[in-house]
Amino acid sequence: MLINDHSTACLGRIEAVQGPVVDICCDQPPPLHRALFVQPDGTPCVLEVLRELGERHVRAIALHRTTGLARGLPVMDGGGPLDVPVGPGCLGRILDVFGAPLDDQPAFEAQGRRPLVAPPPPLSEARAATSVLETGIKVIDLLCPFVRGGKTGLFGGAGVGKTVLITEFMNAVI
Repeated sequence: MLINDHSTACLGRIEAVQGPVVDICCDQPPPLHRALFVQPDGTPCVLEVLRELGERHVRAIALHRTTGLARGLPVMDGGGPLDVPVGPGCLGRILDVFGAPLDDQPAFEAQGRRPLVAPPPPLSEARAATSVLETGIKVIDLLCPFVRGGKTGLFGGAGVGKTVLITEFMNAVI
């Protein structure tokens, strides 16, 4: 969802604003993670629905400053969830939550857009590990090897050396 691509259907009205949290009263509550927007002074303030509070109330988080938002302002439907551009042109770029580049490089060609919050792909589409990431720490490489490009968690009690181990990983890999 681009900031400029808003529908104009009024969904409801602001009921309360507390910092970045906006409570909205609406006849038909939008689904979770739906993008909404408010235009208090002509510039859109994008909101994302986070929780249903009741039959006709939702709570949203503002993704812009909430200056100017007040009770009774109309809330418009953004038409879908927040999404970002995807494709090879996005690799190595710095994007904001709306998909706009922040790195002062030329515009890129996106192959499409995907929602920020989406269900994971089916397990049948998962790619098998092709290589192991060698950390240089023998006990890790032998007993708990890391899959290159995969995810690994590190947990433990206070004072057992988690930070030291992560620092060693960074020094060995980068």
